[in-house]
Amino acid sequence: MKGYAIELPNEAAAVAISNRPEVQWVEEDDGLELGQAPASPQPSPPWGLDSVDGTIPTPTPDATGRTIGTYAFNATGAGVVAYVLDSGINTAHQDFQFPARATQAADCIRFNDCRSGAASPFLEGACGSGLPNPTHNDCAGHGTHVAGILGGNRYGVAKGVTIKSVKVCVVPNVTTQGTGCPASAVIAGINWVTSDHQANPGPPTVANMSIWGSKTIPVNPPYENPAGVISAVNNSINSGITYVVIAGNANQNAANFFPADVDNALTVGAVDFRGTRAGFSNWGPRVDIWAPGVQILSAQASTVMGGNCAIWNGSNTSECYADGTSMAGPHVAGAVAQYLQGRTGLGGNVCATFPINV
Repeated sequence: MKGYAIELPNEAAAVAISNRPEVQWVEEDDGLELGQAPASPQPSPPWGLDSVDGTIPTPTPDATGRTIGTYAFNATGAGVVAYVLDSGINTAHQDFQFPARATQAADCIRFNDCRSGAASPFLEGACGSGLPNPTHNDCAGHGTHVAGILGGNRYGVAKGVTIKSVKVCVVPNVTTQGTGCPASAVIAGINWVTSDHQANPGPPTVANMSIWGSKTIPVNPPYENPAGVISAVNNSINSGITYVVIAGNANQNAANFFPADVDNALTVGAVDFRGTRAGFSNWGPRVDIWAPGVQILSAQASTVMGGNCAIWNGSNTSECYADGTSMAGPHVAGAVAQYLQGRTGLGGNVCATFPINV
């Protein structure tokens, strides 16, 4: 026999068998799970989800970021399209399966027009294990983590939303001005989202941009063209797309950053499970809403994000937690998707009517 399952009386017996020279290994008969989204209420959810249904402070999260509470939801965002302008996505991750709900819709790093043709000057090289590839082009891991919070099966607010990944960022390096998100690629991505929505105007849409740049302060350094990004976002909002943007992570006035300062976008700051502003989060009158942004559990796709996300086993089931207004934004984008479900024709600036308590 090459292998068998056996019930043993204790761990010592398992260790004794594993020490025998003819035994390669002994492992616990652990449980896997289907990728289908859990029904409402979802038990032991990430604390960010526990807060979205209206309870904050939440129960204290455990070491993985989960609580003993539940996440109750009456909508899943089904029929809504969510654009995630970020570093790409691992569409093969289990959190986007059963049914498959995420696509690599556009890649503004590989192509000047985001889909095909002339190459962009910001080409991303191989980043290990055959990446990027047609199912996993997120070498930074950031976009996958964000998309999981927005609409993943286990980690997501809107568990039925259709996710369209628009790659506008790469792993930061000198060829991308140090930020990883060159302004020309970001602008091209926003314009592609606008065109795609205009070509398919039926479904209600929301766009998440967990991207930020400084207008006045050299941060990492600033983007090349604030006016271009701001103009593109405003044009996209005017086309009928609701935009969720982040306040930024500099513990400064969000008015000094973009696209945080776009009036008709929903600008999101970060809080912890107590409802206290995260020390890194930007603040001020430009912040429209606060959402979970500390120890946020979601899908993992690389090691580049660092911290708890620095160790990745290369699987399509792995998870990790991270901090940032980047994590706060998709909580709100997911809630927007829930709100837009069944509301065909509603979009653009929903700030005045959007009922959310996160």
